[in-house]
Amino acid sequence: MRTDPACGTCRKKCRRCDRARPVCNRCRVKGLHCEGYPPRFQFCLYERDPKSLRVLEEEPSLPPSSHEASSGLAPHERESSASHADIAATPYAGRLLAHFETYLCDAQIIACPGVQNPFRTYILPLAHHHLGVLHCVLALSACHLVSSGRDASPANETIALEHRLAALQALSALILEEEVVGLDAFKEEVTLVLVLLLILHDITETGISAHGTHLTGAAALCDKIAARTTPLSPFLTFLLAALSWLDLIRSFSGAEKLAFSPAVRLRVRDAHDLGLETLAGCPTAMFVRIGEVLALGKQYKLGLLDGEVFKAELAAAEAWFRAWDAERDAAAAAYPTADAAWGVLAHAFRHACLLRVLRFPDPFAVPCTDARVRASVAAILDAAAEVPWRSVLFKRLLFPLFMAGADTDSAHQMHYVRLCIEHIRRETGCQHGAMMELLERVWAERRGEGEGVALRVGGAEARNVPWMEFTCSEMLERQHAYLFY
Repeated sequence: MRTDPACGTCRKKCRRCDRARPVCNRCRVKGLHCEGYPPRFQFCLYERDPKSLRVLEEEPSLPPSSHEASSGLAPHERESSASHADIAATPYAGRLLAHFETYLCDAQIIACPGVQNPFRTYILPLAHHHLGVLHCVLALSACHLVSSGRDASPANETIALEHRLAALQALSALILEEEVVGLDAFKEEVTLVLVLLLILHDITETGISAHGTHLTGAAALCDKIAARTTPLSPFLTFLLAALSWLDLIRSFSGAEKLAFSPAVRLRVRDAHDLGLETLAGCPTAMFVRIGEVLALGKQYKLGLLDGEVFKAELAAAEAWFRAWDAERDAAAAAYPTADAAWGVLAHAFRHACLLRVLRFPDPFAVPCTDARVRASVAAILDAAAEVPWRSVLFKRLLFPLFMAGADTDSAHQMHYVRLCIEHIRRETGCQHGAMMELLERVWAERRGEGEGVALRVGGAEARNVPWMEFTCSEMLERQHAYLFY
């Protein structure tokens, strides 16, 4: 199996390269300029001075973790841990790993007694045996310490940047290998872990992932995994659930951003492991149904779906969400614990989905003063009032609260949304600056103090400004992926 890289021209054109030297035969036959071959990839670790770069030398490998032992990985299937000793010797590594284990693992899911935490069970052990994952964990921990205000020192900012760059190098090497020769099962898991942690870094830092390249790049690999007929490991199922959920949330701001296929969401649904519920708080059936709506919205946006057909599908989807009842839906009612807040959270997501359905096909057609919009906004805010702030489920109200805030023109409702999001920001340590900036821009527009989007595009009546106009529209020079988690 060959591991040397393809030439620069073949990589850019996403085609297989025969790696002939000095130029590849594909380029020669097609009369193209062959850009040659890059130097072999090496894992590097930046010193505290970013200008000084040293390549770490080989050292004895660490003994296998319980995760590796239980997975039956052969030695050649594991990433060399040669550089882990150097990193572990740094004065900050132990502190950052402890922060990830004691705080971030529980912060990333709805922690429930007796329910396995995939970040602690799978990802943390992997960080001890794969250099790229270790870089990612250290970068995320340092970034969170800065974002949360626990330790916003310049040193942590530097550490987060240095290890993030190293993690991106590791991901680039795996993507290249997948393109050229394919990945084994272990490296597939590592690749998806790197993507997930880098996205969580984006969310922790700003809430915006420029162009959403990580998610889009992972879509093809996830589609390939979902197409397999063999059972998936619990770890791989969790990774599909986490990444497809983030892809779904991203596409709320513009359906054309949806990258994952329906097969991935169906594979998550068929796993029956409650992974999505404990990760996001949204029932899996609802996740699949709104995914179908957004997929149709993408087809409509691209001109591949007739408008009348789309409207009929939207009417059916609206009816489905209005009729949905957790107590009657056995699959949705199978929550990890008996806490009544699960059902309340599910109803908040139901109304968040309804608000998005109502904004199709024309986002300007239904104003925020519409009775259906106001009813869903009120239902979400009532749900937030019903879940205690001390509950571990309250943080997963973040996305429904955003949807309610983005579709209200009521000053007291805006104020309540601010209060709830501020509480979640304090509890999680993620500031969600992009989310609040987006809400403030929408609210300013509705007060007539904004950028004049309503007058320019949607008309002055009721200051009907869909929030998507600020995230994914023809007016914007750059399209960003807004990520809420």
